[in-house]
Order: sequence, then C-alpha cells, then structure tokens
Amino acid sequence: MIDSEKSDKDLGYDSISDAEQEEDKIYGEKPVAKPSGTLSSDEMVAQAILFYIAGYDTTSAAITHALYFLSQNKDCQQKLCEELRSCDEFTYEKLSQLKYLNGVIHETLRLRPSFARLFRACVQDYKLGNTGITIPAGTAVNINLYTLHRDPKYWPNPDKFDPERWFEPKHHPYAYLPFGAGPRLCIGQRFAINEMQMCLAKMVRKFDFTMVPGFQIEYFRGQPAMSPKELQCHLKLRA
Repeated sequence: MIDSEKSDKDLGYDSISDAEQEEDKIYGEKPVAKPSGTLSSDEMVAQAILFYIAGYDTTSAAITHALYFLSQNKDCQQKLCEELRSCDEFTYEKLSQLKYLNGVIHETLRLRPSFARLFRACVQDYKLGNTGITIPAGTAVNINLYTLHRDPKYWPNPDKFDPERWFEPKHHPYAYLPFGAGPRLCIGQRFAINEMQMCLAKMVRKFDFTMVPGFQIEYFRGQPAMSPKELQCHLKLRA
C-alpha cells in the first residue's frame, strides 16, 4: 500500500523531512495547492510553547534510546567516538556533516520513534493510488510507526542496530516517519536533531557507556510517547 502513495511534492507541500528525498508517481489526480493562512498572536505563542515543551521530552527520550543502543553495541560506539575525535569543534555545521553520528540518530529514531503511533484526520475523500481503497473524509488515520520502521520489506535485518544503513539510504520515503511528513510535519524537527547531535557528541566523546548487566528497558504506560523510565549504564571517562 505504501508503494502506491504520492509524495509531499506531488501534493504541493514543501516538506523538510529527511524522508522527502524522492517523488512517487501521480495517479491522474491534480496536485493540491499548498495551504496558506495567518496565525494570531495567541496561536503563535501557543506554537512557541509547544515547540519547547514537546521538543525536550521527546528529545530526551531519543537521547536515552541512543545511549541504550550504543551501550549494547560497543563496536558502533567506538566508531562514533573515533569520528567525533576527528572533529575539531562541535558546531551546527560540522556536526551535520558527521555521517556516523547522524546514522546513529536516524537508526535510533527508526527502532525507537518518540511516538509509536502517528495520528491524523482525513480532511477529504482520498484514493490510495491504485489499491482500490478510498479513505472517506473525517476518518481517523492511525499509522503504527513502530511496525512500519521494522517492516522487512523496507528494512533489511530490521531489528539490527545498523547506523551505516543511513550512509546511502534506499528505503521508501514514507517508510521512515519519526517526525511525520507533509504539512503536519513536526515543527521542531531540526531543533530536535540539533539537540541530539550536540548532546551525543559531547557525551560519547567524553565517556564510554556500558550497559549494566541484566538491565531491561521499561516504559511508562498510558501515554503515546515512548519514554523510558530509566537507563542503567556504567560511565567511564575516556583517556
């Protein structure tokens, strides 16, 4: 079903998602114009507050998951440390060019997205490409990101933590949606990625992380975010 979908560009949206790297085919439908409008002062304040509050909790969970995977995969942690040592200073521009660091971040968000599910509402009748399925307007759409991100159809060895798969990604653009896509793309995507880059770079460059034997990660129940209760690992100062 996902292979029959149109991309954001086909629908007239300008997405900054990493998933937006290729265009799907248009199945005889006229692209929809990009929505436009204005925000009131209260709406702008509300968006700014959401930007920070929603961003910090989900980002802290993502950093916790990254350290969890790096503690389990010491070879990956060593490769990341070597790359970080080759960087003379941690700036936005230089961190964004570190392939292994960004591979670790994307692989973490693939295996443990901040939200296990993505909720959307269909605003108009929508035909799913050539599948013969039409979603009626007003339908609540629930996308299971945890399952999608581990689908072997799009991800070889889907349960393996493999940052290098992101060096030359070949997955379908809608097979990876940790921040959503389209006009409802997470407003804090770039901010969250930048936070993760800086925090992981400084921590992994300075400390070696080793998982406490027998530790099993657990999550808070009854909330949509995948927030770990704790992370137990040993820290050793690097030489």
